[in-house]
Amino acid sequence: MHLSRIVQLSSSPLWLLLTVIVLTGIFWLIFVRIFPLSDIKWKRVDYVWLTIALLGVLASSGRASHEFPKAEIPLLEPVTNFSFQTLRHDIEFGASPDSEGCAPRIHTSFSPPDYDDIRKAQQHLCEQFRKLDSEVPKSPALGGTKFTALDQLKFQPLSEDELSLKYERREIELLKADAARYEKDRQIYNAKLEEERNQEDSPLILMDLGIGPLLVGLAIAIRLTKTAGEIRNKKEAEAEASKPGKPKAETSKTVEAQSEPKAPVPTPVPPTAAPPEPKIEARTSAPHVFSPQPRGHGPTAK
Repeated sequence: MHLSRIVQLSSSPLWLLLTVIVLTGIFWLIFVRIFPLSDIKWKRVDYVWLTIALLGVLASSGRASHEFPKAEIPLLEPVTNFSFQTLRHDIEFGASPDSEGCAPRIHTSFSPPDYDDIRKAQQHLCEQFRKLDSEVPKSPALGGTKFTALDQLKFQPLSEDELSLKYERREIELLKADAARYEKDRQIYNAKLEEERNQEDSPLILMDLGIGPLLVGLAIAIRLTKTAGEIRNKKEAEAEASKPGKPKAETSKTVEAQSEPKAPVPTPVPPTAAPPEPKIEARTSAPHVFSPQPRGHGPTAK
């Protein structure tokens, strides 16, 4: 099957649902009807469908790497456009009669001693701003590029001669900073745009989008078949046990348990009888009775 067809199959909820139903029917016919599995083997099937589901989730995670740059582009576009409009506003204001360089001046007694040098630097700055205003377009789009580089827009930085740096350094540094900001935002925008275009044409992204949902559907089909097989084994075991005159039906668990070698059961040893206690025979002779002799009848002491 072609990769684009797999992507179309996975992207359609109806076709994906039909695929899961067909796979479930095939698995049920093979593993429940033709080659039924025991309860223990159905337990081992859990390792199979959980592994397939994990692979499906990992494959679908490639979609995040595709959607993230795609979602960033609409956010970067107004930022880059604002940077260019800020630069264009600096040029327009520098070329206007209200700017510091283009505003008319009158030499009076209160003017500083270096008035001529200041006025010369201001006029030179005004000429540069007016030239930029006439050459730099008001839109950064050029041809098929939405944000064009400044050198292609005929932008030239202000000259940094000795008088300009001495009297108009602030205007020069401000225009240079705004131009650098636009170039930085433009490069970030173009890099994200190029990354998004490369990912659209990448076969790895198409594989992630196509195989991920199919693997998850395959895992669901195996899990449904496992449930059907366990129910069938349970019903057969109950039917065999309910038949009269027959011992309780052996389920697959008991069959496999009986097939395993059993450990020998130790034979209990009866406790040894205690030896009989010796019998104490009662005396038959009469007890000796002590009778004291009367005084004077015994032998006399010498």
